[in-house]
Amino acid sequence: MDETEFRIVINSIIDELKSRGVELPPMLKRRDRREPGRLAKESMEDKLTIAIRRKFKEQYRKIIEYLTMRFPERKDIIKPTDPLDDIFEDDDKFTADIIKLLYVAGRGGVELFRNSVSIGLDYSLVNDRALDWAGSYAGELIKGVNETSKKLVGNAIQRFISTPGFTLGDISSQLNDIFGVERARTIAVTETTRSYAEGERLAGLMMKEEYPDVKVIKTWFTNRDDIVCEICSAMDGEEVEIDKPFSGGVDAPPAHVKCRCFLQTGTKI
Repeated sequence: MDETEFRIVINSIIDELKSRGVELPPMLKRRDRREPGRLAKESMEDKLTIAIRRKFKEQYRKIIEYLTMRFPERKDIIKPTDPLDDIFEDDDKFTADIIKLLYVAGRGGVELFRNSVSIGLDYSLVNDRALDWAGSYAGELIKGVNETSKKLVGNAIQRFISTPGFTLGDISSQLNDIFGVERARTIAVTETTRSYAEGERLAGLMMKEEYPDVKVIKTWFTNRDDIVCEICSAMDGEEVEIDKPFSGGVDAPPAHVKCRCFLQTGTKI
């Protein structure tokens, strides 16, 4: 059984549970069956989660090793930021992995646009723009994730230092939250949504450049389930031109962390 077949089986089980009225936890909420490219997007979420989780585990291990060495009897007091700079330094391999995944997702968005229009376009040029975007945005994404992790870890270490009787086991449980699968999954869902939408948007913008007389439009859709937020539900079904923002002030999903909304793009003569 390959990955796609496996996901189809899992999704069918989830559908069966839903049909029986079983309330699913938020982390099992999957993308709308109407969503173009749904299986590919869910596969990308898995791949991003694995890549981010692998990095999180490495960072977690380094912090635990450091604390075990420096605080064998809790006698050595240091500044809470001392170990963090090295742990959160740039990692070329991780950056390259994230760029590749963002690009594949962005290119997937380009392909969704291509399938939704009948007017020809040199999509190799659009994919090149998607690669430029992935290369630029990956650094911003990793920096933001690391800055948040560093702040949370710094706070945890500070509590460890200042709280008598606080053990390595206590701080380990906090670090498990910071570097856990749920946070990795949240980032992966958000960035999959962003990358696919960006690919569609870039293709639409190039179409507008190539054919100024053609009206290129984009429509916002939500998952229409019980965890859709008020921000996104207000934009559900809203249609605007490709270079215009939606009423929520954003050009494309995500509108917030863990947003699962999606675009549908098209042309009007």
